[in-house]
Amino acid sequence: MKTFRAIISSALLLFTLTACAHDDKVAVGIISTDELLAQYADFSQVFQQVDLTEQELAQVRSWPDKLQITTYFGTWCHDSQREVPKMLKILALRPELSSQLIALDLNKSEPQGKASDAGIAFTPTFVITLDGQELGRIVERPETSLVADISAFIAG
Repeated sequence: MKTFRAIISSALLLFTLTACAHDDKVAVGIISTDELLAQYADFSQVFQQVDLTEQELAQVRSWPDKLQITTYFGTWCHDSQREVPKMLKILALRPELSSQLIALDLNKSEPQGKASDAGIAFTPTFVITLDGQELGRIVERPETSLVADISAFIAG
């Protein structure tokens, strides 16, 4: 009976990892927007479909120039595939903002240890900072929208 449970558990784990990691390549470490969109069709397709409302555009334009957004994500993660392209579209409107994309492996780590230092447990995680102070985090999905949640962090 223990052997049967072990086999079933192993099969379920393998199925889950395969379902989450359907791209045969997993990016790990710092990656540029251009590299991500060129190498991962799931991200590129969503990026092309994202449209922001006039209200969202106005909010993004009002954000402080010193705002920094660090995105921890997995190329294998469906939440990342849904949310990261939206963030990339937002950041494309404000190229002067400081941003960084950090791709994580299935263990949610990367060689430089930035994810571990930041206490990242879920993907994607967007860490929003201003003048070196963390304003807030969006973990897995925003409460309202990426733009609205970040605007609320800025408003305090």
